[in-house]
Amino acid sequence: MFLLDCGRRMRADEGPIARSGSHFDEALNAMMLLAYVALKEGDEVGAMTFGTEPADMRRFAPRKGSGALNSLMATLYDVQPKATHSDYLLAARDLMKAHRKRALVVVLTNFRDEDARELEPALRLLRTRHLVLLASLRERVLREMSEQPITTHEQVIEVAGAHLFTQSRRDAFARLAGRDGLLIDVEPAQLPAELVNRYRAVKRAGLL
Repeated sequence: MFLLDCGRRMRADEGPIARSGSHFDEALNAMMLLAYVALKEGDEVGAMTFGTEPADMRRFAPRKGSGALNSLMATLYDVQPKATHSDYLLAARDLMKAHRKRALVVVLTNFRDEDARELEPALRLLRTRHLVLLASLRERVLREMSEQPITTHEQVIEVAGAHLFTQSRRDAFARLAGRDGLLIDVEPAQLPAELVNRYRAVKRAGLL
């Protein structure tokens, strides 16, 4: 069961040299790949969006079979992230009401350390019934800033700031792990493979 963030954080753009567009585009591509793999494994796949106005939200009831992927794509093909705040707790409550059967819930978002206060209770609620995989997209620009050569005072400040922000984000993200520790925090290009690998690890371990 996918819980796809469509709020302002997912509008982050990796720049003109990126292979694709926004973080949302990367997350959607990764989601479709994992949906394809899961359906091939005989699992049901469902999805809900959050972070937009209620009229723009989409729901795809879990189903299996060869036609499910096309139906999922048809449901989400025109969804775009909005300049809106993503209410994690409201999204968790909606999913709990809509899906009562235990599932692997994949939360796709772009986490910042200041989100922890809102995201933590949402994850705690979801974990009362479901196995939760939190997958966040890490902005590539932070790595590029931290790895740049230092030749000026301004670059010293930029590098130090990038390292400080990255460490703060990493610490806050780690605190969200819970007992299962199912977390992914990667740059957009790495997300598809990481999602599939983690899904297969869950299946091998029999966690569901």
